[in-house]
Amino acid sequence: LLQQINIHPFEKLFYFTYSFNGIVCCVLLVVYDLSMLRNRKVINEIHIAIIGANGSGKSALTVKFMTKRYIGEYDPNMEDTYCKQITINGNECMLWIMDTVEGSGKSSSRYVSWADVFLVLYSVTNRDSFEYAEKLLKEIHSHDHSVCVRPHIVCLIGNKIDLDRYRQVSKNQGAIMATMYSAKFYEINVTEEYSMVKNLFRDLIEEVIISRDRISSQRSPNSRVWMNQRVTDEILSNEGAQNLKSVIGRRPKSPSVKVYDTMKIKMAPSIHQKKSSGLKILKLFQERYRETS
Repeated sequence: LLQQINIHPFEKLFYFTYSFNGIVCCVLLVVYDLSMLRNRKVINEIHIAIIGANGSGKSALTVKFMTKRYIGEYDPNMEDTYCKQITINGNECMLWIMDTVEGSGKSSSRYVSWADVFLVLYSVTNRDSFEYAEKLLKEIHSHDHSVCVRPHIVCLIGNKIDLDRYRQVSKNQGAIMATMYSAKFYEINVTEEYSMVKNLFRDLIEEVIISRDRISSQRSPNSRVWMNQRVTDEILSNEGAQNLKSVIGRRPKSPSVKVYDTMKIKMAPSIHQKKSSGLKILKLFQERYRETS
């Protein structure tokens, strides 16, 4: 007689027992409703690389977006990656923001193949930083993005417009360069209102989501989308779900991550990390078997 235990709405356990040479045997069958799994709420993972000449305001822009505060002095030799979870138009997004450091021996490959969004910064008061930004735009533009079919967005940003009296790069020059490399163009002032920085990130993230939705019917689901942490925990807690690891537990490797204490980020554990809880099905069967015996 086939018995059933409902573990979750998307997971069912069937079992039956039989006797063989006086030994009671049990057969367990775990069935997953993948249609319900696909309809679960998903989180869009978006990688953002903030690049540009040292002193152009990359760290100030990053920290302003993360904390709504402006800090003027940073260690110019420290490269960090930050995490922030936000909701935009009902879409849950996990942002990974790489605050880069330019210097000798550093290769652009660490972010060119990693990022979904490139924020190329220069200071409007420094002509050299503008020319360096063009060098970065050329590298991104010449990269073979065909090996990674996900959409990517490039944005050229002129910073420090509050110092207009020291301006060395006109707004028109920035707009022309952005057009040459099919990039978006903004001019901002990180030191003042937060709304300017917030709207910049929001506009770019919205475009990433729209671009992904547009091409989702043309290819397999984006590998940078994973399930709600609770759902992932429940699925990965079963050893019988090991074949789903490549579907649900997937996310590309990221650089070292620095997460603010106020931001609690939950990452999906691996099968090996959850191995100790793999007896969940057996325990359920034992409880049901004791009830019926």
